[in-house]
Amino acid sequence: MKEYVLVYVENTETGSIVILYKNRPIWQAGLINLCGGLIEEGETVLEAAVRELKEESGIVIDKNCEYIGELGKIVDGDSIIHCVAVFLNKSVLLTTDEDQVPEWVYWDNIKSFPKLIPNLKVIIPLMHMRLDGWEVVDEYRSKTSALHEIRVKIPDLR
Repeated sequence: MKEYVLVYVENTETGSIVILYKNRPIWQAGLINLCGGLIEEGETVLEAAVRELKEESGIVIDKNCEYIGELGKIVDGDSIIHCVAVFLNKSVLLTTDEDQVPEWVYWDNIKSFPKLIPNLKVIIPLMHMRLDGWEVVDEYRSKTSALHEIRVKIPDLR
């Protein structure tokens, strides 16, 4: 089973988040996603998140990071995607050496965009709330149906 990270970054001063306009992989070309990628052999979830964040947005985790941690996961047929939240106390200039474009945006401005990967409509609010221990079951990539159906498991908050 392959393991990946998906990294949600929020500026707590402005409420803006980092998104990527994707060119690859092919199934994501032209879509909006968060930073992330494959966890390399020997890496922990947080090490992979820090590496992917730097590669795809230029953000380096330092004293401006209020919080970094895994809050939930996406179970996607043959893979697990560990969802890591990063909360920064200031804006950081975004840069990348890759062929995808990072940008600071406000959630209210993009939540209805048709180019937003559908499961993010659930995942981004969970990350913003800092809700811990949730799981999204999403088999979209392994099915041929155009319908994007997900199931969300949220921990008992009592």
